[in-house]
Amino acid sequence: AEALTKAAVELTTAEAPKWEFIAARLLNHSFRCRNAQEWEGRGIGDLYGRLRYLTDNGLYGDYILAHYTHKEIAMAEDFL
Repeated sequence: AEALTKAAVELTTAEAPKWEFIAARLLNHSFRCRNAQEWEGRGIGDLYGRLRYLTDNGLYGDYILAHYTHKEIAMAEDFL
């Protein structure tokens, strides 16, 4: 994927600007895959677990967990 992203970046020119979007999509895909592996490695699979982890580690405010139940967060995750 890294080689494809690099190729898409190199193909981006004023005459062919859409390669930039392809490169961005490839980067996004790569990021999402690495992110999913990281959460999986920590045994965290759902949005509530992620919010709990981030809140417990001081990386995210507690306002969402304070105002929404686990069930409500699960429902919100279904919309995402």
